[in-house]
Amino acid sequence: MLTRESSTSVWSREQDKQFEKALATYPEDSSDRWEKITADIPGKSLEEVKHHYELLIDDVSQIESGCIPLPCYNSSSDGSTRYAIDEGAVKKGGNFGHLNGDSGHGGKASRSDQERRKGIAWTEDEHRLFLLGLEKYGKGDWRSISRNFVVTRTPTQVASHAQKYFIRLNSMNKDRRRSSIHDITSVNSGDAQGPITGGSSGQSNNQHPVVPPGVGMYGAPTIGQPIGPPLVSAVGTPVNLPPPGHMAYGVRAPIPGPMVPGAPMNIGLVVVFEQSMPPMTVPPSSYISIKPTTNSSPPTNPRRFISQITHFGSSNSPQWTATEIAEAVNGRINKWGPPGTISTDTRTLQPGQWFLPLVGQNYDAHSFITPELSYKGCVGVISNHVCKDWDMGFVQVDGNTLNSLKRLGHYARNRINGCLIGLTGSVGKTTTRTMIALALESIGTVYQSHGNWNNEVGVSLTLIGMPRNVGFGVLELGMCKKGEILELARMCRPNVRVILNVGASHLENFASLEEVSMAKGEILRDAMPGDICVLNADDPLVMSLPVPMGVKKVFFGRRKGSDVRLVSAQSIDGGHKVQVVLERNKEVVKFVIPSPGLHLALDACAAAAVATFLGVPLALFGKSFSTFIPVHGRSELEIADNGIKIVNDAYNASPDSTRSAIDLLRAIECKGRKVAILGDMLELGPKEIKFHELILQHCLDAQIDLVALVGKRFLTAAENLNIGQEMKFVYAYDADELVSRFASKLHWDDVVLVKGSRGMQMDKIISVIKSCLLVSHQ
Repeated sequence: MLTRESSTSVWSREQDKQFEKALATYPEDSSDRWEKITADIPGKSLEEVKHHYELLIDDVSQIESGCIPLPCYNSSSDGSTRYAIDEGAVKKGGNFGHLNGDSGHGGKASRSDQERRKGIAWTEDEHRLFLLGLEKYGKGDWRSISRNFVVTRTPTQVASHAQKYFIRLNSMNKDRRRSSIHDITSVNSGDAQGPITGGSSGQSNNQHPVVPPGVGMYGAPTIGQPIGPPLVSAVGTPVNLPPPGHMAYGVRAPIPGPMVPGAPMNIGLVVVFEQSMPPMTVPPSSYISIKPTTNSSPPTNPRRFISQITHFGSSNSPQWTATEIAEAVNGRINKWGPPGTISTDTRTLQPGQWFLPLVGQNYDAHSFITPELSYKGCVGVISNHVCKDWDMGFVQVDGNTLNSLKRLGHYARNRINGCLIGLTGSVGKTTTRTMIALALESIGTVYQSHGNWNNEVGVSLTLIGMPRNVGFGVLELGMCKKGEILELARMCRPNVRVILNVGASHLENFASLEEVSMAKGEILRDAMPGDICVLNADDPLVMSLPVPMGVKKVFFGRRKGSDVRLVSAQSIDGGHKVQVVLERNKEVVKFVIPSPGLHLALDACAAAAVATFLGVPLALFGKSFSTFIPVHGRSELEIADNGIKIVNDAYNASPDSTRSAIDLLRAIECKGRKVAILGDMLELGPKEIKFHELILQHCLDAQIDLVALVGKRFLTAAENLNIGQEMKFVYAYDADELVSRFASKLHWDDVVLVKGSRGMQMDKIISVIKSCLLVSHQ
């Protein structure tokens, strides 16, 4: 750490100005640079000049990285603020060094006050761009705000302006104080009462003309944009129909003119392309963020500028400052760290992330908090005890860190402006979630759960990583016992709530299917007037669930009278694809799902019910499936180089999903045999053997040529049915044993289904079968 200059080495304002001018006059590659700079500053030695510069570099680095907090400021008697940081200067003292301003180096404050100059005042346009940057990057990331938004100001000047801004917001005598640029808290004109600290302002102006209610940029409702006046159509309002007055979730009317498809309308900001630019298409499975070009001067109107489109993956998760983390988890900042994203897994931790260790039955991730973790780029930890030898950011929390993670999820939800869709069901959640996200990408930005993140950890991480101004967020909610869905729904508070079905999953923790139904129905309990509840009209258990008053009910299924009806579904292209016909408001669309499995048709029907009531035209919904790719491990058809077809449905299994997988196998055409490799279905309770017997009977009815069984439950069921007399089958206790006994029985022209519960590790079989066959047929 650099040693600070003593109080005897006082730099006057005039010397600082000479120093600044000399730095600009003599570039770094200039010969004898420091001697020339010293010659321009009377009264200072070469060593003093170099040390002054070293302090400058150290202070700039500390401020820009956000590793130290901004100092507190005093208020003058007239209600205006007197600042310890000038527009271009950082006062010496405390944790801060000096920069382009008064450098007292421990001198008296009165002297620095006398020498301080006002600097160049910020314009309203610069301040509004500062608010946009603050909305995107949050407190502390002054470097990014400077580089990407307020390009006319240095990071230190942005930090200074931010401190003045927040002091102004927290000032007590708001009615008596003088007018200031810091009173502007929204990028719209006019006063807004709420501060922007990573969330949206509570008010906006009405200066832009309002488009007709229910009509968006493409003639569809402007759904999925952040809440903010003026309010037009509500979520769930059908296209070209007047919105019902009771709808609570509204959206802002766009400004007329060419719009960027998929661009989030963030607190009044409208991003446009030049008329001469070609239309832009939104690629699937990507989040699109809009950021301004770094021109040499700010735009005259910050609400209209040419934008750059950047595609982000998980790296675009919102940056969390130490202050925000501590506020969210009710913790204490023991050591400051720079802003970063949040991870709970050291195996996938990326540079620039905070680590939150979780504790399980057989592990405690606190043991991974070592100096080596910082070598991977970890910038801080969120822990419930002091970490020895840890020299990065540290926010200390009380109690279980899982509760801290959930608090972060609640905190993140409070600042997300878009429309959130939460769905649950016994089967089909992940596939339907993917279909919904794919369709909504045609009208807005979309962020969806990663993989199978549907429990308290996964939903929390999804919300923590969700961009604040995303158009749509799609989350799946899973459960193992009563009360879990309710907790998740209260965390994510979805505007659209979907129940796909109720089946024999997790019966180990429930006495009956009716109890499973009530547990799934917890997603509806806190629905507010104006929310949309999407329900399966074909499922009596779903239809029996109570729905709160004032919500919009939308039904899907084969049943006549459904809002979105599945007219027909048939396997085509040798069973590799599914042709689907849907109907909504007498409009019919026919499209093809490029994946096997008739069960996908009902999933698509549910996705259509959500997407069309959020503004996606039915025809556009059908077109979106041209790029559909099945989720890994779910009805995924792979054709190996040696010719064998493998249906990878090994991620998980229940009686309903296994029955659908067997129907899929039956529909696929092949020259060889149809082979089903089935692992035990877990968590089915006292009737588990009966469910396994029903699956084996279904294999008989489907005329499967060869069945391989893995697990003691299927063995018991096979013995009870004595299926050896009617069907060829092979049995193994686990996946490893099956591979050694069964791989040699497969032929190059067979089609093989692999299905089983996650705990049976059926995915092992797929890779081993491929390698065995490839070797044996070379």
